[in-house]
Amino acid sequence: MRAGLVRLLDATEPGVKVVAEVTDVAAAVDAVTLLHPAVVVAGMRLPGGLGRELIAALHDADPEVAVVGVIDDPTAEEDLRAWAAAGVSGLVPRDVGATSLGRAVLAAARGDIVVFGGLVEQLSLPPRPRTASLTTREREVRALVAQGLADKQIAARLGISVKTVEKHVSAVLRKAHVHSRTELMARRT
Repeated sequence: MRAGLVRLLDATEPGVKVVAEVTDVAAAVDAVTLLHPAVVVAGMRLPGGLGRELIAALHDADPEVAVVGVIDDPTAEEDLRAWAAAGVSGLVPRDVGATSLGRAVLAAARGDIVVFGGLVEQLSLPPRPRTASLTTREREVRALVAQGLADKQIAARLGISVKTVEKHVSAVLRKAHVHSRTELMARRT
């Protein structure tokens, strides 16, 4: 992935010059210290550090360096928020094309903040409260609720009483911090 990205950037973006390729945080810090690039393009996980640690190490080496984070999973809300809180200059999905990545690098070099597409939506939403751990039975009940089954149908399918199903549904709603089945299903999508 990295070598292909370097070739694409070199070939398609005349304003972007790749000065180093590295495979871990220590090498990234060394490259930033020696070469003082305007921008570092980095994956979320490099050997020797994750998100915040990586960005902190790069900013310690050169406080002026802009970091564009390449996100593996654009739906990983915690990763996105961790990178944003750590001070990245840009966030792009891994499947972004070379031209778009080149534009993101140039924008970050100018001091702009760059966040692509759906990543903006993820970051602008309030963080979802953590759901307390569900028991195995609560997960089964939640899955059947998601299928639109009524309590009586769930009870028959699981071989338990309707009253027990109601207790499990109540526990699932409480742990998910919602008040209705509709809210629960909206949160899951």
